[in-house]
Amino acid sequence: MKRILVLSLALALTALTATFSRAQQSATGGEPPSGPPPAASPNVTPPPPPFTKLNIFMAGPVVFGSSGCPDVTCYGGNCSCEAFSGLKVQGGLAGTKLSGEIVFEGNYLIGNCYQAHGIATAAAKNFSINFGIQGMDCYDPSLSFDHLQVIGNYVILGGSGPYGHAAGTGSFSNDMPNFYQTTTRSMVFSGVIQKAK
Repeated sequence: MKRILVLSLALALTALTATFSRAQQSATGGEPPSGPPPAASPNVTPPPPPFTKLNIFMAGPVVFGSSGCPDVTCYGGNCSCEAFSGLKVQGGLAGTKLSGEIVFEGNYLIGNCYQAHGIATAAAKNFSINFGIQGMDCYDPSLSFDHLQVIGNYVILGGSGPYGHAAGTGSFSNDMPNFYQTTTRSMVFSGVIQKAK
């Protein structure tokens, strides 16, 4: 008789426990949590925009002056200025035109080369790209003293529109067949560029 009573109590306790569990699920809308909540995913910074190749060239008239450029600092006190504007950019950045100034430091002669530095802007209807230029302009005495070639580097200094925070670097060259006259010059930028986000 005692064994039957114990068994009846055990069955009643099991049924009560099941009833309580179903009531709890109904109240919470699901099963009760069985462990600690999952850890929150860390904030992941999206990767920066990729760099793409930049290969552009242009040719056109420039104006040479025996004084310094108005927008580029002359450090040696004896500078010449090459100014250019509206040169049609080819090979990339369709629809842009290049303008800028390059200073030639007459007091900084290394061999047959002078230090050169300047700025340029490639501008289109909806954006612009700013370049900083640094290099050496050299002449070959066996050719002509006034035939100079500028070889150096560029860095991209932002701009506007989708290039508002652009970056990049590469090589820059400028062939000047007649340094002392307004004549056609050719320029080449070759490297990489990264748009803003």
